[in-house]
Amino acid sequence: MPEPANVVARVPLTQRLAGAVMAFLDPKIYAAAVRADKAGGDRPFPAGDPLPPLMGEGTPARAHVPPTFGNLVTSPRRYQGRDLTPFEQMRALSSFDLVQIALQDCRGQILGMEWALEPARGVDEVDPAEEERAQLWLEQPDPLGRKDFSSWLGSIVDEIYTTDALTLLPRRTLGGEPIGLEQVDGATIVPLVDDRGRSPLAPAPAYQQIVHGMPETEFTLDELWYLPRNQRIDSPYGRSNVEQVLWTINLAMRRYTDDLAYYTHGNLSDALYQCPPDWSQTQIADLQKYFDDLISGRSDRKAGSMRFVPGGDGATFVATHTREWKPEFNEYLARVICYAFQVSPLPLVRMMNRGTAEQAEVAGTEGGVRPVAAFCAAVINRYLRVELGLRSLVFRWQDDEVEDPAVVYQRNIGYTHGGAMTYAELRDELGLEPYDGDWAKRPMVVTAAGAAIFLDEIEEQMERQREQQDAFRAALGGGAPGEDPDQAGGGDDGAPGAGRDGGAARPPGDGAPQASTFERRAKSIRSELEKWRRATLKRVREGKPLRKFESSLIPPEIRRRVEEALGL
Repeated sequence: MPEPANVVARVPLTQRLAGAVMAFLDPKIYAAAVRADKAGGDRPFPAGDPLPPLMGEGTPARAHVPPTFGNLVTSPRRYQGRDLTPFEQMRALSSFDLVQIALQDCRGQILGMEWALEPARGVDEVDPAEEERAQLWLEQPDPLGRKDFSSWLGSIVDEIYTTDALTLLPRRTLGGEPIGLEQVDGATIVPLVDDRGRSPLAPAPAYQQIVHGMPETEFTLDELWYLPRNQRIDSPYGRSNVEQVLWTINLAMRRYTDDLAYYTHGNLSDALYQCPPDWSQTQIADLQKYFDDLISGRSDRKAGSMRFVPGGDGATFVATHTREWKPEFNEYLARVICYAFQVSPLPLVRMMNRGTAEQAEVAGTEGGVRPVAAFCAAVINRYLRVELGLRSLVFRWQDDEVEDPAVVYQRNIGYTHGGAMTYAELRDELGLEPYDGDWAKRPMVVTAAGAAIFLDEIEEQMERQREQQDAFRAALGGGAPGEDPDQAGGGDDGAPGAGRDGGAARPPGDGAPQASTFERRAKSIRSELEKWRRATLKRVREGKPLRKFESSLIPPEIRRRVEEALGL
């Protein structure tokens, strides 16, 4: 086995950047490398010395490698020697009906969302003057273009989904006062890059507007907002939703064109009629002309829809305009396009169950519309903060999810009937006037039978029950309240008349057998009362109505008193 020095590349120690790491991991190998450097000599399969860097120490890394003289290219979407999908093609494909349906759905959802101006983070209250100024701008964000908020935001959403080249120009007066935020056609903008692959800082130009193939105007980073949403590291251009399903839209358009040709007059007639074999070409041509002249001018028929051709064995009618429809493939194309826009394909496909449809609707909203809406909100907040200088408020979309009223009602019933919330707290949360009376402020448990039991009275009621049971036991067993009747008048050994302290038994007499019978009866009564108590407590905890207790042992008067105490 060769020595470590023979397998270590001959690289000067000053250029071995990982030398310290090597010394830490394996000092023997590092020591052998040091000896090899001092001894000299060639080694097999050397790693070789690295090439010296072109730039000096401290040069920042490139964001990406820009094309050589790439800023001289005046064609948008041409970068690093490759042609990206032209803006014109993406706009043409966006006119396809399935794309327009998905796009209109996304636009409608965003424009239908509620919004509000709320205090910024760390701010307790919005400045009324700033709020008024923000409201004034949001009423007409682009006054020079005469666009209100809906039309202005709708065109922004269209540009994000179609080209992902949102370009905005803050317009100012000659004195520098902000006027509005104007949208510029992003298809005319070419982003410039510096040698590091980044946008040049002011005062160097960062963007050029190309008109008729020539740069007409240039802008700095502060003058023009070029805001692609789906940015890529190797290109300053974005990737729109239309571009993501470019081939699918192309396929769908060609399929629809083929379907359309089925209903138009193409190069194939609807039917053929084979003439008898002994007919000449002149006879067939004369019959064709006569047939076309016969139905010409009829709006419900087409001349030339049936062609007469030379026949074989005899006169035969051949239908050629037949087609087998396959809606599954059309549904597949609709699903792919709708998935790219994260909208529900339910209106375009066969019926699905309600749970699946609602789940698809929620997933589309959360995954597609809300991120785009959040991007638009960030653009609006940037203008409020940078151009208008408003620091105390932010533009924020409101949660427009409407909960099912039946679900809300059942939840409120569960809170109030389960003792988690009082009626007063519930009405205060709903913004309603409170009920009169102290009962609305006390938590309660409502049983299945409709009986209301206040929680603060349950403990009092149980305490009263314990006191009455103790008194009843004392009356039956002759003991004090809380004392076990088995221990009052009977010894530990169960002998009749034995004292609690082990004293002498009662003298026998005529009352001894009667006392023994009375004790057995009292014990049976106590057993039934204990069962009744346990059953009653269990039904109270479960929220069930209390039941009357029937017993042949308990006297009616005592049973009545117990039922009155329990509210039966």
